[in-house]
Amino acid sequence: MAKIISMSLSEDTLEDLDKLQQEMGFDGRSEAIRAGLRLLKAEHREQEKLAGKVHGALILVYPDQKSAAITTIRHRYQELVKSQMHNHIGNHQCLEMFVLEGEAKKVQALAQDCRQEKGIVVVKLLLV
Repeated sequence: MAKIISMSLSEDTLEDLDKLQQEMGFDGRSEAIRAGLRLLKAEHREQEKLAGKVHGALILVYPDQKSAAITTIRHRYQELVKSQMHNHIGNHQCLEMFVLEGEAKKVQALAQDCRQEKGIVVVKLLLV
C-alpha cells in the first residue's frame, strides 16, 4: 500500500516540478517525484559499488555567497583535488569543477558534504 507524505517546496521548485511533469509526460506530480527518486537511487547504488582509487570530476553550481562554504569543504579534501576551475555564470551564480583523484569513499564523502550544504543548486559527481 502506498503511503502519503507531505513536503514543502518553494514556488520556484513547484513551478519546475510542474514544468517537468508536463514536458516529460508524467501523469502527476507524484509520478514525476517518484521518477526523480528512482534516478537518485540508481546513481547512489552505482557510486556505492566503487572502491579503491578513482578519477573523476565534481561539478557545482551555487550562489556567490556560498563561496566560503565551498572553499572550506575543498580544503577539508584538498588531497583529492588535482585541478579546479571556477567561473561566474551570471545572476550571482558560480560554476565550479574539481578534477579529483583518490579513494572512492573519500571522493564520495566530498560530494556528500557538498550535497548537504544548503543553497547549492547543482552537485554532480562523475567517476571513472
